[in-house]
This record gives sequence, C-alpha cells and structure tokens, in this order.
Amino acid sequence: MRVQRFEPFLKSLIPADGSGVIREVKTFAENEFTEAGGYGLVLNFASGGSLYADIVRGTPPGGDDRTADEPMVEGDPPTPVPLPALELVGGKIRTADIEQYLRALIINSGNREISQVHGYSTGAGKFHKYGLAVTFHRGDVCYVYFLQTLPAGRAPRKDQDYRWLEAM
Repeated sequence: MRVQRFEPFLKSLIPADGSGVIREVKTFAENEFTEAGGYGLVLNFASGGSLYADIVRGTPPGGDDRTADEPMVEGDPPTPVPLPALELVGGKIRTADIEQYLRALIINSGNREISQVHGYSTGAGKFHKYGLAVTFHRGDVCYVYFLQTLPAGRAPRKDQDYRWLEAM
C-alpha cells in the first residue's frame, strides 16, 4: 500500500471525537507541519501532549513504478488482537500504550492487504524505540516512526526528533 493511501487509512481508524484520550488527529499537511516527510499524523491527547508520527514506505521487492496504478495484493489479514484501553496515568499517556493501541487498530481493521504489524517497543525496531512496521502482502512496508513525543505546551522543534518521552 502506497503511503498516499496508508496515511488516510490510518487516520480513519483512530477515534478522536474530542472526549477521549485522543482528542484530535490531523495529517502533517492539515497541521502545516513541514519538518519531516510529506506524510504523517499528529495526535493530540487529553493530557495536552502530542505525538508526531512520520509515515514512510519501503518499496516491494522488484521496486515500484509510481507512474502506474498501484497493484493491490490481498491475502489473509492478521488475526485480531484485544484492543488495549487507553488511559492517562499520572495525567499522561504512555508512549508504548499508544503504539500498541495503534497496532491493534491496524490489525483489527481486517484490511486484506496487510499481512503483519510489528511494534518497535516490543523489540521489533533496531533503531527506533517506538513506532510500527506495517507489512503488506505485496511485500512493501509502511513505517510509522514516532518522530516527536511532546509534553503539554511544547511545540515541535527539529532538535527533538527521536528523543522519545516515556509518556506525553
């Protein structure tokens, strides 16, 4: 799945009605955030903290002709998992909890293009402490890198990239 389709797909899965722990979800473009790649999501939490999640894609084996229509390969979706409860602990949301929550939302979507989803906090990431790797039956991967985890009142700054907080 190309990132142009994955970004709105992921955004559509995240409940953000203003009353729960996740108060708002915007794309990087909607949030006018230009300090990373062209695709990503900003999640704002009831704690006042926020997560800037950069979305990038690895091409399938053999490459990808981006001038052609995207071929879709379907197979069995991942087996559904329990959806973890999101709650503020000490007035903050734990970064590992939001990672596992997003993982479960993607897995439980039943999307037949998705073959597996790994969370980095469980040891799947070599260089990133938090984030997701979403692998598709076509062989490509969308990486959801937790670019910035910010406490209440802090605006994003380039020097904060990949300096993860345990809670926001």
